[in-house]
Amino acid sequence: MPKTVENSNINRLIKAGISGIAALILLLLIFAYIFLNFNIDKSIYSIGLIAAAVISGATAGFISTRKKREKGLLNGIISSAFPAVILFIAMTVAYKGVNVFELVPLLCCIFGGITGGIAAANIKTKKKKNKARRR
Repeated sequence: MPKTVENSNINRLIKAGISGIAALILLLLIFAYIFLNFNIDKSIYSIGLIAAAVISGATAGFISTRKKREKGLLNGIISSAFPAVILFIAMTVAYKGVNVFELVPLLCCIFGGITGGIAAANIKTKKKKNKARRR
């Protein structure tokens, strides 16, 4: 089966979404370990959740856009939707229902994806200097 452009784009977005989910889970585990073992106040928990959401969204957005270097906004939104959905499900289970406070980390995750996608699209690549050209 030949690999089409649409098929490779979908594969890239899915891989970026999975890496965003992995980053989210890893960050949440790290923050949970830190918060539980160092007796940090419960008011800081939401900051850790938002930080994990932003970083996982930015990871997904960056990975989805880094090879093509185009459509960073759209790729960032689509790829960061994967960790946002996982975060929504986890928060729904934790709060035992849908809560208004779930929207903030979800929006932060999407915003992180947009930022990561735009950053990856605008990174300048260094061109190798030709030594023969300088002589």
